Amino acid sequence: LLKDIVMEIIKLDDFKDSRFNLTTGSYKLDSCLNGALFSGRIYEFFGIHSSGKSTIAYKALADAERQELNSLYIDSEFKSDKRSIEASGVTGKRLSILQENNMEQVFSFLKSPEFYNNFDVVVFDSLTAMRSVTDSMSVGGAFAGNGAALISAFMADFAAICAKHDVLCVVIDQIRFNLNNLPASSPKMGYEVNSVPVPIGQLVSSCGNAVSHHATARVQLLETHSIYENGLVDTDPMGQKTNFIVVKNHQGRPMMSGSFYIEYDRGMVVELELADLAIKKGIFKKNV
Repeated sequence: LLKDIVMEIIKLDDFKDSRFNLTTGSYKLDSCLNGALFSGRIYEFFGIHSSGKSTIAYKALADAERQELNSLYIDSEFKSDKRSIEASGVTGKRLSILQENNMEQVFSFLKSPEFYNNFDVVVFDSLTAMRSVTDSMSVGGAFAGNGAALISAFMADFAAICAKHDVLCVVIDQIRFNLNNLPASSPKMGYEVNSVPVPIGQLVSSCGNAVSHHATARVQLLETHSIYENGLVDTDPMGQKTNFIVVKNHQGRPMMSGSFYIEYDRGMVVELELADLAIKKGIFKKNV
């Protein structure tokens, strides 16, 4: 039986480097990830709503377009906004958008040569919104939970596809609480992030272990702070500051943290991050 098993065993010197890398749009986040998002790997960004998860993906797509790479954006939540995508620098010349949440169909396509021979980058927005046909037909029945099993099996196969064909995958995910670790008096809805003091590590993504085992890095986006023009809080905010922590990192130090800035209708503002760095190094002085 062993003679029928074909495996390619290589030396470390023959181990190939990533074919390309993409920026997240944030200087600090790129630094925490040891430089960038690298091809052949899977990255997960999860956190509260409106914290900048999609904005990071858009910026990576813009960088892919700049490098003349083909990207597939899977909008399983059917919420893509053309203006937001274009604000991050994406023209759409190298971008294809798939609005579909049928788990079986999408996963079948992503494991086919039609996908990995034609695309370099894929973004799930979001994996949580995927629905298994079996689950939807038998909610509460014997097959309930089949979607979770499908995601787990798919990620194992897809991680190998990404590595072999140098595809970069970005997974956007929502969060939930690990209810077993919450005090009995705490709310159990799973959305009260700012009002329930849950330690980091007890917040997990909706897809749980399915993605966490196969992701090279997992970035949790934490609380956001609104930014107002001239500090006038009685006006509409012009942007926000989002704090993050890299809870898993196979290409650098784990548990590194920082923050990035988003200007509405523009996207990431790396200049403010550099200004923060200059103040920290004593190059600039903050005028309070």
